[in-house]
Parts: sequence; structure tokens; C-alpha cells
Amino acid sequence: MVFVDRRVLDFEVEARVSVDWLRKGKYFYRGEEGLEINIQGRLLWLLPKVQNPALKREIEDALKRSVQTKNNWAFLCQSLTCIT
Repeated sequence: MVFVDRRVLDFEVEARVSVDWLRKGKYFYRGEEGLEINIQGRLLWLLPKVQNPALKREIEDALKRSVQTKNNWAFLCQSLTCIT
């Protein structure tokens, strides 16, 4: 029988929510005291704390896709700027 540390469960729940937000195109959320938290940075911080291998893969995939998406948007914006 394996007992999971309560903190690990909290980290994994936060990671699942953050992955979902990132997949939906959300890159920031308001944390404590109204500070904006970068979801990608937070997921990178959470990654070594997550013990579930499937969730780790989900985090890695979501991070990779989010970087590709942001790069595609940056390229598109630059292209549109050149046109105008």
C-alpha cells in the first residue's frame, strides 16, 4: 500500500488545473495578494514535485504546445506588422 503525501496531492491538483488553463490559452492567473502568476513558470516549478508519471507527461506536453503556440502568434504578429 502506498500513501501519497498530502502536499503531493495538492501540487498535483494545482498542476492539473494549470494544465487545463494553459491548454485553453490562459497564461496568467491572479494569485495571493492579487499578484499575476505565470502558468508556464508555475508548471515548471511544480514539475519536480509531481509524482504521477502520466501527469508529468501532460505537463511537459502542455508546456511544449504553449511555447509553439506563442511562437506562432509572435510570428503572425510580426508578419502582420510588416504588411501594414
